[in-house]
Amino acid sequence: MLRSSARSTFRLRALEPTETEVSRACQRLLDLHPRVALWWRSNTGAGYVLSPATYRRLVSAGRIQPRDAAWVRWGAGVGAPDLQGILAGGRALAVEIKKRGMRPSSEQLAWLAKATEAGALATWVDSLDGLERILQGCRNGSP
Repeated sequence: MLRSSARSTFRLRALEPTETEVSRACQRLLDLHPRVALWWRSNTGAGYVLSPATYRRLVSAGRIQPRDAAWVRWGAGVGAPDLQGILAGGRALAVEIKKRGMRPSSEQLAWLAKATEAGALATWVDSLDGLERILQGCRNGSP
C-alpha cells in the first residue's frame, strides 16, 4: 500500500490534435471553402533513388550502399509550406500547419514572408479555427 506522501496526483488533460490531424482538418476546409479555387499538399524531402534492379540486388544482399544510388531533393525547397493553392480571385495561398503550441522554423517564416511580400496570402496556423478565420477575412482573394 502506498503512503499518502508517495501518491501522485492523477490529472486528466485534454488531448491536443496532432499536426497530421490539424492538417487533415485544414485540407477538408480548403476542399469546401468557396474562396479557395484549388489547393495541393506540398511534399518536400530528400532521399536516395535506386533503379528497381539495383534495389532488388542490394536488398537481397542485405545492404544498400549510397554509391549505388543518387541523392535527390524534391518539393518547393527548404521552408516551403505544407499546403499551397490559389484563391478564387487568383491570389496565391500558402499555409504552414503546426501542432498547437508549436511555431514555424526560421526557414518557414522566411518563406512565408517572401510569399507575402510577393502578394500571396501566406500564413501559418495551429488549428482549423485559425485557418477558418483567415479565409473568412478574405474578400475576393484579399485579406
